[in-house]
Amino acid sequence: PKTSMAWFQRGNVMFRDRKFQEAEQNFLKADPYVLTKLQWSEFHFKLGYAQFMNGKNESALVSFAKTKDIESPYRGPAYYYAGHIHYASQQWESALGMFEQIQDQKAFSKVVPLYIAQIYYRQQRYEELIGYVKPLADTLKGATALAVFRMMAESEFKMGHYAAALK
Repeated sequence: PKTSMAWFQRGNVMFRDRKFQEAEQNFLKADPYVLTKLQWSEFHFKLGYAQFMNGKNESALVSFAKTKDIESPYRGPAYYYAGHIHYASQQWESALGMFEQIQDQKAFSKVVPLYIAQIYYRQQRYEELIGYVKPLADTLKGATALAVFRMMAESEFKMGHYAAALK
């Protein structure tokens, strides 16, 4: 257990220093089964993030999955990065499921609506996009608002609602 904790702590130092190759190597030498629940969540999130930063998306998804079921500060970010990986791989339904889990969390409220709207748009689910975006219209700001409103107008147009598309 002491050796595992040492590898875990060394991985944390490398992670903090943004040395993700070294962080991943150190985390992989630790035994997560000797950790507390919170440490388990931290371990798997940071391992997953290091794997993500090292271009190992499939491994990262496995690590993030081990974090998502534990209530901790790492749960929301694990859903976010897993959603991002699925989104980048055009796995729309998987990405949507991840983003829906965190859409009401303040930390993600500025970026997740854009992901969800883009997924609906790419799937040509125009009515769902409009229904999702309209209640959020007053809360969106800046570039996110512009992108979402553009998709909403294009969706209205593609559905033949030309007058609504001009609003």
